[in-house]
Amino acid sequence: MTRSRTIALLTAVAAVLATMLVTAPQAAANTGRWQPWNPGWTTKCGSTTHHPVTTRVIYQTCFVLGSANYIQPVLVVTNHAPNAIRMQAVVQSTHGTPTSCPDTFLSAGYSTACLGTTFQARPGRNVGWSDVFLYNAGDWYRGTTDAIWLTYA
Repeated sequence: MTRSRTIALLTAVAAVLATMLVTAPQAAANTGRWQPWNPGWTTKCGSTTHHPVTTRVIYQTCFVLGSANYIQPVLVVTNHAPNAIRMQAVVQSTHGTPTSCPDTFLSAGYSTACLGTTFQARPGRNVGWSDVFLYNAGDWYRGTTDAIWLTYA
């Protein structure tokens, strides 16, 4: 292969990869896993709620907004308690599959995110919500976020 063909091929591959990155839904690869919350994502969030076990653990459900009307529900949990908390969660939406994030610990002063299933928004109302389970005194306690909805024409 000549040098000019090699350069042309590499340029074409780079263009395809760049297009895939620009048009891909944000954060879709991490569905069902806890990961650090990225406040740089383009989101629309519901109201912040505190957990029934403690007012020092707050959470909300958001939609990460991707291109081509792809959206992804995400639960954001922040621990303002003085010690680590043990938790697990389920993120749900009207058009995606319910997604569980496994039992984990969240250190004091940190936030984390549980990413739900990415889907293409449908005309009408697209709703997301989450259940957060905290472990306390030998039992799991459930808290539910307020629903967040996006309306598409």
